[in-house]
Amino acid sequence: MPDWPSDLVPNFFEIQVKTLFQHAWSEANHDLGYKPESDRLTSDQNRLLAFASAQAWGADRAFDELFIDLHSTRKNP
Repeated sequence: MPDWPSDLVPNFFEIQVKTLFQHAWSEANHDLGYKPESDRLTSDQNRLLAFASAQAWGADRAFDELFIDLHSTRKNP
């Protein structure tokens, strides 16, 4: 580990916990929304990206609920 001056080393750090689905979507969303190959996205394209993001959030929530339901059913038949 480097010997850095203590005033340059933060006293905190951030941990992000995501599902695999959330990670995949965030990568696609970042590439489409923040690094477009052409110029900036149009307002319609931004709206479509927001819609797709909401759908991805809904899908992730549905998968989570199904997982919980399936595992609670197996424990309590």
